[in-house]
Amino acid sequence: MAIASCQVQKPYGEILAYDYDVYQHELQLKYHTKGRGNIHTYSLAKYEYDQFNWIYTNRLEGKIEADSLVFTYRHLNSKFPQKQSALKGYIEVFGDSTISINLEMPRYKESTISHWEPYEFNGTYKLVKKQGIRTLVEKN
Repeated sequence: MAIASCQVQKPYGEILAYDYDVYQHELQLKYHTKGRGNIHTYSLAKYEYDQFNWIYTNRLEGKIEADSLVFTYRHLNSKFPQKQSALKGYIEVFGDSTISINLEMPRYKESTISHWEPYEFNGTYKLVKKQGIRTLVEKN
């Protein structure tokens, strides 16, 4: 008997920008995950949930190179950040309401980078600037 699982991840069309205490700006890229199956529990049940990637930067205008920002799959813990290392590419803010993500993620063979691949959610998004510091993940 073979059990497999599959999932699809799709970003929402906007990135939320908040003020932040360590960096000036916290960008929240929200995406929806939908799938079926779990090979560990031998289940074919359907599931879906939202997840987030985070980008931290000290400015929100023009082209911002990867070495001037922090990318993380977890909400930033300012004391012990779990940030993506060896990131390449840039983000670019156009005017007051559009942001383009063009990042490349390192892929490793053992402990050495073998190559870089485009970030799965590269693209152009509506930029929504929120007032104040985000305290909890917003619910729809």
